Amino acid sequence: MTLAHIRAVLICLTGVLAATPARAQEPSPAPAPAAASAPAPAAPAPAAPETVATPSATPEAGVPVPPPSATPPPVAPPVSAPPTPAPSTGAAATPSAPGAAPSFDWGGRQVEPLPAPPAPADPAKIRRDSWRGRFWIAPRLLITGPIGGDKPARPTLLTIGGGFDFGVRLNNRLGFGMGLSGQTHTSIRTTLPGTTDKTIKNGGMFFFDPVFVRVYFLKKRFQPLLEFGVGYARAKMPLGDVLHGAQIRAGLGFDAWVSSQVTIGFTTVYRMIALNMPKDGITPAHWEVGHALQGALQLGLHW
Repeated sequence: MTLAHIRAVLICLTGVLAATPARAQEPSPAPAPAAASAPAPAAPAPAAPETVATPSATPEAGVPVPPPSATPPPVAPPVSAPPTPAPSTGAAATPSAPGAAPSFDWGGRQVEPLPAPPAPADPAKIRRDSWRGRFWIAPRLLITGPIGGDKPARPTLLTIGGGFDFGVRLNNRLGFGMGLSGQTHTSIRTTLPGTTDKTIKNGGMFFFDPVFVRVYFLKKRFQPLLEFGVGYARAKMPLGDVLHGAQIRAGLGFDAWVSSQVTIGFTTVYRMIALNMPKDGITPAHWEVGHALQGALQLGLHW
């Protein structure tokens, strides 16, 4: 590599360094020129430091290099945030164009307001769902006692019985049902012939209510109710005779909803019992009427 080549490399480096700001430091001495006749030894290319001082211009450079500027580069002024508008007093901003939707300015951003709510629906046109528990079945625990009338229609014992009610509710005010129930109705003591041993024999009563109407007074969890129905009565006497007749069922009570499918209730039921007494050779056929009162504790299952 000749001296001319070295000078060309230095000139190129000087041009590159002049394009970047240089830091002030001690200028390095220029390299001593070598003899033109002697070939220059091969040397590795010098590594470019982070900042290199600009060498003095030589007549052989051919390209003038301006000295580095000591003036610092201009600094851009800080960007100031747009002023925050005062809080609105409730009045909407004026639309920018006729017919445009009103908008509000929240910190420089335009926010479109929500659309107007729909018109309220007519309550008369709202479809109503079916009442919870349209059908029900209710096992019942009964306590029956006499309150008046003629035997054998009138019970002679305070006894415990049981039964079932089945029904359907047309709405939350009106329901129809069917019921079955039975209990011990009367008893007698008999003495065996030729002995002093006494035996107690019981007779029972069976009620069948083919239909009864139940009216509810409230639409809440606690519902007072009133019921009325008519049906069939069958009495089996202690000595084996069977009597048939009719009966009336009238009750007042309540149902309390434990859940959407379970109720617990209590009903006080009045029973008027009329039994047809057949002709026995002395007394002609006739009707005997008795009255009973029942307390019914019931567990209703609804679906």
